[in-house]
Amino acid sequence: ELTPTLQSVSRLNGTTAGGTTLRLNVTGIRKGLATVENTTVTLGGVPCAIQLSDVATYRDQHLCDWDGVNCDNLGIAFHNETNTTMITCLTNAWDYSGDAR
Repeated sequence: ELTPTLQSVSRLNGTTAGGTTLRLNVTGIRKGLATVENTTVTLGGVPCAIQLSDVATYRDQHLCDWDGVNCDNLGIAFHNETNTTMITCLTNAWDYSGDAR
């Protein structure tokens, strides 16, 4: 049985307002097993949106409508040549209600 292992993350920081695009390269996931419907990415308990319907708002504005926020290419892709799964997600805002969930 394979164990998913994070190999790399494209960004090491971002704002608490959300809107940072991350690319996660993961090994140990068989081709076709990871889908946007069955995969969850959280950072400090805050969901990272893998599909547009999961992107939140900040200050009453959809994160994709903010200048500099890139909502293109969200999702999951398997790379045969490296046998890795690449997850592209957009960070959502942390709500400051205490420790992240």
